[in-house]
Amino acid sequence: MKRILYLGIILTIAIAGCKKEKKVTNKGIIYLLAGNVTVETKGKTVKAKVKDVIEPGSAIITGKNSFAQVFLGKGSIKVMENSKIVFTSLLIDKETKGENTELFVAQGKVFSRIKRKLAKNESYKIRTKTSVASVRGTEFLVSDQGNKSNIACVDGKVQVDKADGSKTVVINKGQEVNVQDDQDM
Repeated sequence: MKRILYLGIILTIAIAGCKKEKKVTNKGIIYLLAGNVTVETKGKTVKAKVKDVIEPGSAIITGKNSFAQVFLGKGSIKVMENSKIVFTSLLIDKETKGENTELFVAQGKVFSRIKRKLAKNESYKIRTKTSVASVRGTEFLVSDQGNKSNIACVDGKVQVDKADGSKTVVINKGQEVNVQDDQDM
């Protein structure tokens, strides 16, 4: 009887351990760069190269007169000069094939180009210390200036939230918004 009980416990643990993950990690790939560009991963910093793989938790850091372009599945970003962009989340839902991407602008600017309108189960967000920009298929620029962010919409629409969740605005093509902790948007 003990043997059957142990076998049942082991089988239950084995089946639970085989459960497939619903979401898997996506990766970005550097496809163009110029100047002084480094990639920081797990506390290690290396000179960036074309075809470098960017994983969640990695950061791209650019120097003066430098930039890096990264392919992210359904879109791409351009990390502008004197910037540090952290890739906080790059996920794909295995069932729906939906992508969920989140970046953090620690300093500087990042330009995003999303090729198509995102599905309801997908998200693309860029955070700064003061704001969160979310899109549904567009081109936009996010700039961090310490205690202030600027989000400019080149095409499409961008939803901009204050980081504390106190206010939301939607900007359209040709519009921009400044976000600062102690001021209205």
